[in-house]
Amino acid sequence: MPVGEIGDVPHHEHLPRTHVLAKIAAQEAMRRTKEKPDAIVMGVITGGMPVTEELLDERDLTIRSDTKNHSTGSVTEYVAP
Repeated sequence: MPVGEIGDVPHHEHLPRTHVLAKIAAQEAMRRTKEKPDAIVMGVITGGMPVTEELLDERDLTIRSDTKNHSTGSVTEYVAP
């Protein structure tokens, strides 16, 4: 039984779903707070590691559109502004 579910997640052609969900969660959290937080802590993982590992096995180290958002910091960078 699911404990939470998000329906109708907006599709963004150039962003992974993890980035979109993180932004929605951050916006919801900020709407519910009365005071500005001193800090925001995010714990993230990458869901695209299999693709990254395949490219590393192939020695394809070029930055491609399908791998540029694979670093764990990319979610935080997207949500931060």
